[in-house]
Amino acid sequence: MIQIQKITANDTFSYKEMEFDFEQGLYNIQGQNGSSKTSLFMAICIGLYNKCPKNCKIDEVNNVITNKPFTITVDFTKGSDTYRVINCRKKGTITILRNGIEISLKRIPDNLKLIEDILGCDYSTFSNL
Repeated sequence: MIQIQKITANDTFSYKEMEFDFEQGLYNIQGQNGSSKTSLFMAICIGLYNKCPKNCKIDEVNNVITNKPFTITVDFTKGSDTYRVINCRKKGTITILRNGIEISLKRIPDNLKLIEDILGCDYSTFSNL
């Protein structure tokens, strides 16, 4: 089982910086329209799978005000291992660290497959959870 620890999104949608720390436990995220509930979920999906659940193009995730390319970081644990996935549109890279050591592969499609293997589920399953 995975547990998401933290999401950081820079230059994503209309936000310069968005950070959310999950402490251990069960979460119910609620708020008024426009309070970033969906943006949080979308940032997780884009950070891990490079896909947007609202069927937008990946370039539409860049900051709409400054037009700067996004960087989304997702920290999570699985078993006794800690992982960090950094999806950096500016560099055109997806970096994967396990316990602080880079385990990334050279190509983005290979890294996306590695993430699926680590998580134990594909994008379709994850986005429907």
